[in-house]
Amino acid sequence: MDIIVPELGDADLEQLRLISAQLKKDFQMEQLNWNYVDSEISAEGLVGYLTERIRHLIINSDNKLIRLLYRIDVSEEMLSSYSVSSSETLNETVLCKKILERTFQKVLLREAYKKYSSGAHDDNIIDS
Repeated sequence: MDIIVPELGDADLEQLRLISAQLKKDFQMEQLNWNYVDSEISAEGLVGYLTERIRHLIINSDNKLIRLLYRIDVSEEMLSSYSVSSSETLNETVLCKKILERTFQKVLLREAYKKYSSGAHDDNIIDS
């Protein structure tokens, strides 16, 4: 089964809300603030807010950042594959992108599972 890396720009409004809710949960589990205003949700706003939060963690608390990445399931392999294949350094923008990709994957997987388990599935949703 191939891993699909979704683009945040492809997310609809409900998916953006689910991504924000998942990030809020992950941040709160690590005793970190997440105060993004969902009523004004947009892909650009979510990226900007998350980038700001990651920048703050890089400067003030790398241990909390590492625990957050572990909780979200952004693996060292994902990060190292990026730094090897790119001339950019690993910074808040890269971390933000990886966090959003992984969180969007979780949202899409949950949506597919709900459709599949409710019997309203399309045989093409889950490949083996």
